[in-house]
Amino acid sequence: MSVQIGDVFWHTVTYRSGESETRPVVIFDICDDEVLAGFATITGSEIKDLDGTYDKWKVPLFQWKSACLEKPSYVKANCYAYIPISAFETKKYIGRMSQYDFSNVIRTIEEFVESDETPW
Repeated sequence: MSVQIGDVFWHTVTYRSGESETRPVVIFDICDDEVLAGFATITGSEIKDLDGTYDKWKVPLFQWKSACLEKPSYVKANCYAYIPISAFETKKYIGRMSQYDFSNVIRTIEEFVESDETPW
């Protein structure tokens, strides 16, 4: 299986704090001749404060079922990284994000990058 942009996988994410957890992630970029993949984390935690540090960059996935996610979910556009594409194994594949949701995710990641805020 080749990893494609828009694919959703289970992946163990390590945050800047050193804390790590296994959670769904979406592939939003593939670069360097398919050596690196960019991913953003997905959460089931609802948006509670649109201006809050943790919530203002969450992108709701309106078609979360079509991505084979178990519950309503959000992509954290401020929580992304690039890692070797080989880290994404076929057995950890969840599904594929709809084009509609993926377009919203990309737009918000671009807005976050332009904001000059620090990813977490």
